[in-house]
Amino acid sequence: MTTYLITGVNRGIGAALAAVATARGHTVLGTTHDGRDGTVPLTLDDPARIAAQLADIPQDCPLLKRVSSFAFPVKKETFDHA
Repeated sequence: MTTYLITGVNRGIGAALAAVATARGHTVLGTTHDGRDGTVPLTLDDPARIAAQLADIPQDCPLLKRVSSFAFPVKKETFDHA
């Protein structure tokens, strides 16, 4: 089986992805902003802090898949092709 690191497992897409992965027998390392319910605390708004926040994950963890379930606003012009 595969180990997944899934962001935002406390709600929405992250929660759904974690539920499906777990139901299929995979291991999920889930993140939330505050580390509730045994999740890894992770705040994605400060790139400089991400490595430090993930330092608690064992280095020998067979982390094979990473899934990011967070979203951020993007201006429509970003996708316009002139």
